[in-house]
Amino acid sequence: MAAACTGQFDAASQALAGVARRVGEYAGSDPAMLGVAAELDQEAATFAAPMPEMSLKEVHYAASNTMRARTADGKAVKRPGA
Repeated sequence: MAAACTGQFDAASQALAGVARRVGEYAGSDPAMLGVAAELDQEAATFAAPMPEMSLKEVHYAASNTMRARTADGKAVKRPGA
């Protein structure tokens, strides 16, 4: 995503497509991993072209929340049984 933020759309798309390929290689027949690879392929197409700045900010916010185990509204995700 950093590449897309700096206008390097081709680099962003290629990076996502590469990750999708690698995930697909070790996914085997795991449907969840194959789904992740497919999502990454779709995102590669999305980041191949300029997008409105607000859309980039929304994507960044969503990715940041996911990495910090937060919901879309910023609340902490509770672990099962915690």
